[in-house]
Amino acid sequence: MVLDGSGAGWSGADNMDVAIDRRNADQTAASQGNILVDVAVVDAALAAFDASDGALADRLVAALVAGADAGGGSRCDNQTATAAALIVAAPDDIAYAETDASLLGVDPDATEVPSVFVSVLVERGGQRAPDRLAQAWADADRSADAIVIRQVDEGADTAAGQIGTVVLVILAVGLAAVVVGPVLFIRSRLRRRHSTN
Repeated sequence: MVLDGSGAGWSGADNMDVAIDRRNADQTAASQGNILVDVAVVDAALAAFDASDGALADRLVAALVAGADAGGGSRCDNQTATAAALIVAAPDDIAYAETDASLLGVDPDATEVPSVFVSVLVERGGQRAPDRLAQAWADADRSADAIVIRQVDEGADTAAGQIGTVVLVILAVGLAAVVVGPVLFIRSRLRRRHSTN
């Protein structure tokens, strides 16, 4: 939102196509994305948001699912999305500006989050993340003061394990270079000295 009540957005000049930012006619919602299959993804999300009734969270979930139905991310093939999240703050919620550098994002058990926090990360080739998020939201206890759901399936755990393995391999290679490099250098110097004698 900008000061005159209208909206503005920027998807980034260097993002990979399709990268786009759109706002609805009354400037009450915006949809952005990059590396999408088509501009129709953000347009479908906005259309679903405008056509939906109910609370803000309900309309946002409808928009996520519609974006996935329109093709979603180009890197996700027919799955369209492997991650989805819903965060909605009520007027009296904390000023939420926390981030978490962990692979799986913000941990609601360790970080205070707004009234509604639903996070889904699914295995590649499995169910679409927006569908799982929509189901989690449908099953949520709407009468609760705060709704915090964090669904992480085996795919996410596998991804975390793979990242951990890659990090260990990089560390091992780095350590080997630190240890083996000087040994090879000393050995070559000794050979040179031996050959000159």
